[in-house]
Amino acid sequence: MPFLAALVYWWRVSRRDIHPSLKRRYAGGAVVWTFSAVLVELWVKHRPQGVPVARFGSEVVAVMSVWLMSCSLVLATRSRRLEPWFGGLDRMYIWHRRTATVGALLIPLHLALLAVRPGRSQAGGAPPTSALGNALGALALLGLLVLVLLAYAPRLRTLARVLAYQRWFVAHRFIGIFVLVATVHGLLVDPILRDNGGLMALYVTVGALGTVAYLQRELIAPWRRTDSPYLVAGVDRLDDSTLDVRLTPVGEPLSFGAGQFVFISFGGVGGWQSHPFTVASAPSDPILRLSIRTLGDHTAELHRDLSPGTPARLSGPHGMFDHELGGPKQIWIAAGIGITPFLSWLRDSPQHADHEVHLYHAVPTRDDGHFTPELTEAAKHRDWLTFAPVHSDVDGRLTVERIVDDCGGTVTGFDVFMCGPAAMTESFRDEFRKRGLGPDAIHFEHFNFR
Repeated sequence: MPFLAALVYWWRVSRRDIHPSLKRRYAGGAVVWTFSAVLVELWVKHRPQGVPVARFGSEVVAVMSVWLMSCSLVLATRSRRLEPWFGGLDRMYIWHRRTATVGALLIPLHLALLAVRPGRSQAGGAPPTSALGNALGALALLGLLVLVLLAYAPRLRTLARVLAYQRWFVAHRFIGIFVLVATVHGLLVDPILRDNGGLMALYVTVGALGTVAYLQRELIAPWRRTDSPYLVAGVDRLDDSTLDVRLTPVGEPLSFGAGQFVFISFGGVGGWQSHPFTVASAPSDPILRLSIRTLGDHTAELHRDLSPGTPARLSGPHGMFDHELGGPKQIWIAAGIGITPFLSWLRDSPQHADHEVHLYHAVPTRDDGHFTPELTEAAKHRDWLTFAPVHSDVDGRLTVERIVDDCGGTVTGFDVFMCGPAAMTESFRDEFRKRGLGPDAIHFEHFNFR
């Protein structure tokens, strides 16, 4: 049954008239849930005689929890090989949070089912117990639930101010230890595993998958550093919250595509904390440029202290925000510092192309339009580009209605690319969907990595 569902899913995706890369990004999630269904089917098929339904269900739930938590550890590795199969690192992190959350929430369900006593008509008594196994189970339950709660804390403004990024990051790194503890707990207390060598081997493989991914990230990756060394060549403070940073490579420059982002850590500023920023320069430029907006403690420190000559380390690139995935008619929408990937696209684009692109850049005031002169000049020399700056204090907020009017009263046949606050991109996505655009014609990245 799970294989039939997977075939139907891929048949539906294959019939969609979209770029092959867009089709591929659905594969990762499909594999996670399809294999989840396969695990349940295998356990049900090998259910021992006489085991009460509740006890058997608790063991199946526990196996699913270990599988999903292992998936979350694999997705946390920032593997560039996995990115295309999920649609970019941002969506990999969404799946990381999703699988970790479901996996952790299954643990209380596992305990609740264990607490159900079998009826008189049911065979089987209490499951075998192990003092060590029970202790490890309690430790895994407490640790995983706390870490999942901390993962969602940044979405609550009050807790986000208390839980700084670095504190959250350090706490989050312990999740692999608790997944390993939960795996060992299952081996010690699950009677079905002890009686079925095949299921035992599958369970160990599932637990080992997450454990190996965790050890690779925490122990092996730091010693096999592939970061590219750079030096800060210049820093322009465009206003009291925006930096334009220019970097020169020390050795071989980092290879990236227009619109991608990198993780960068600066020496002497914040203690080599690694944070993601979109590259604003073209891939062919000898100078790599980043535009950084002050949004937290680390970026505020960068704005205050970053100076030329500071060493930096870059890793990546990441992301699949690529206008080449769209058709010949496109709408580009940026808000504030969200103009960065579009700057990279324009700095990498030809003057003449068989395209029609409408670019909107929304900023609070005219003084905030630091890149307006460059964008205006770019539009003058590109016959395919129309640029419209939007100053909220004078023009009001940018609306989908205005964009539709500028495009001749309809957006049918257009691809929309957006970069800005989540509230804006999600609202515009819904509005464009109401006007007939499918989900594969609306492109944006999720930049909240917590």
